Order: sequence, then structure tokens, then C-alpha cells
Amino acid sequence: MTREYQPKFSRASLNVLMIACAALIVIFGQTARQFDNKPLPPAPKLNISIWHTDSGAKVWYSPYFSEQIQIQLWYDAGYAFDGTQKGRAQVSAKLLKFESQQRHLPITVTLDQDYLKVGLALSTDPNAMKQQIEQVAELLYRPQLSNGALKLIRESQYSIKTHLREMAYGPHPYGGPQQGTDESLSTIDRKQLQSYLQTHVHPQRLHASIVGDITEQGAQVIMETLLPKSIHQPEPSQALSSLPVSSHERQEWILTIWPGLESQKESSQNNDGVNIVDAQMVLHLLKQVHGNLVHFSPGQKNSTLLIQQASLLKQTMHDEINSDMIARSKRQLASHWLKQVNQAQGLSKYLVRLNAYELAVNELDKDLARLESWDEDRWETVSKQLLSPLTAGW
Repeated sequence: MTREYQPKFSRASLNVLMIACAALIVIFGQTARQFDNKPLPPAPKLNISIWHTDSGAKVWYSPYFSEQIQIQLWYDAGYAFDGTQKGRAQVSAKLLKFESQQRHLPITVTLDQDYLKVGLALSTDPNAMKQQIEQVAELLYRPQLSNGALKLIRESQYSIKTHLREMAYGPHPYGGPQQGTDESLSTIDRKQLQSYLQTHVHPQRLHASIVGDITEQGAQVIMETLLPKSIHQPEPSQALSSLPVSSHERQEWILTIWPGLESQKESSQNNDGVNIVDAQMVLHLLKQVHGNLVHFSPGQKNSTLLIQQASLLKQTMHDEINSDMIARSKRQLASHWLKQVNQAQGLSKYLVRLNAYELAVNELDKDLARLESWDEDRWETVSKQLLSPLTAGW
């Protein structure tokens, strides 16, 4: 009968091993900390051109070697523009998405409070590209709006999150049930949807970008073909107001209204208040602690933070956030931004965001500079401004 060999260590050997392990932990810990504190990398130089199409759309273009041509179309047609017929924007977006899937078009359709967003990946093959452009233009400006599909989509989705949003925003266009109510959905018909799309999904209410392995002249031809002049008059721009920072709680859910991207942009230009980078850093730090319990909806006038299990936030505010976490978050955010502009689809989304929110061409340079200056003092300052309504009663 054999016996497995059992290694034996002397007390002296164990002490040496423990000292070696401790030394390695210190060395690698210092190395990681030094790496976290290294200066952030610079932003790449972007080759960008800006122009308006004959139909009135504002377009940002950048050449980029890729297998597809990436186009982003953001229309001022989010659910904040529903008016008294809540649900029109949501139903319209769902119908466009349904029809695009039926036609097997290479596009995505999403909706938020400000924009109806269409993402398009065009083939570089001339024949395939021509067919795709024709089909997408027909979808956007002459959709079928099937009555059968409309009946399937007429579903009200009322939840505690919807109730919180209504309570927080009140009569503001960002409030109310974005999905619509049973009453409002029952009054929406095909003719009303046609009217909404004709006046809101309009080139003069459009912010666009195009990125790909194509010349600027070629990009202009594509966008002029994709965005013909409309025979309809666009809906006049609706002036929306910004609401102050506030918080509302219900059943362990907290919804907090933050400054929107527009007001954050103005604050950063004046070097006071909370800017876009501040909000993104606070959000990133909260997500590191709470993960999927944190939901964020950026908006032009106001942004919305929604947190589940709100009682956990007290510990986060006082115990979890430290200098090491801030240093890691800075590098993670910078890495995310730089990766985004280093691939065609990400760059197209970045450019349309600059276009829609009227940000500067060198915005990434400014964002990285703001991020570089972030430290624990900045966390204390910004968290008091953005999160104090959440913890006021604690």
C-alpha cells in the first residue's frame, strides 16, 4: 500500500514564505496604485467636417477605415414632444422598429425623452448601398404603419418606476407615462401617427453623423439621397425648461432629477457647478458599488437617476468611495471614451451626440482634462450637490 508524499515545511521556511508573499503584495499594490495615478492618455486627433444638407439636416462627418458606413440619425421626436397624446412617440418608434425588422433592414430604432434615434450600417457595395438607402428613406418618410401592428403595440406598461417619474416631474414634458395610458393609447390612430412622423421625423429636426471609408463628397451624396427635402412643415421647436435637483422615494426606490446635458454644458463652460464629467464619474462610482441597481437616463434638460434598494446608499456615501476607487474609475472612463472613438460605430455615436447637444469638436480633450483633475475633494463637492437630496433624511 503506497502513501502519498506529504511535504513538510519548517517554521523558518514558512516565515520566509510569508515575508515573501507580503513583499509581493506591497510591490504589486504600489505598482497598481502608481499605474492608476499615471496621467490619462491624450485624445486622438479627429478629422471632422460639419455641414447642412439641402433639406436642413445638420451632419457631422469623419473618415474612418471600416467595412461598413455607420450613420446615426437623431430626431427631435422623443416622448417629451408627445403633447397631450401620451404614447405617440413610443408607438411610432415601435412601429418603425417592427417595419425595419419585417424588411430586414440593417438599422436600430430607440427612443428616449428627447430623441428618436436611428442607427444605420450601410454596405460599401454600391448596388447594395443604393437599395438600403432607398428602403430606409421609405421607412422613415413613408412608413406603412400597419393597423394590425398598431393593435399589438397598444399596451400600457404602468409600473412603480413610471409612478415615480410622474411624481418627480409633474406636468413637465419629461414626466408622465412615456408608454402612454390605456385612455391615451385608445385614441391614437394611424392618421395621428402619420401626422406626428411627418412633423417630427423631419430633416429640419435632425442631428446626424456619418463615419466610414468614404470621402467627404461621397458622404454628402449619401446624406442628400437619404434625407430628401420634406413637403411637410416641421413642428416648431418646443421650449423645455430645466428642473432643479430633487429626489423622490417610494418602496425602496429613489428617483433623483439631475441637471441635464445642456445645463451641465453651460456650467462647465462657466467653470462652475456640476459638469458632464462630474455626473458620469458619480454615476460610475455608484455603479461600482450598486451595479445593476443603478439606472440612469441622460436628457437634454434634465437627467434621471433611479436607484433600487435606496437604504444601501447611506453606506456608499460614507464608507465605500475612496481614492483608489476614484483613480480606477478615472482610467476606466477614459479607456471607455477612447475605445469609443477608435471604432466606426462608436465614433458615429460620439459625433451625433456632439451634434445633438451642440458640444465642441474638441470636447473629448476637455472631458479628459476635467477627468484628470478628479480626486476625493471633487467627489465630496459633487456628491453633495447631486446626491444630498437622497440622503437628506439620514
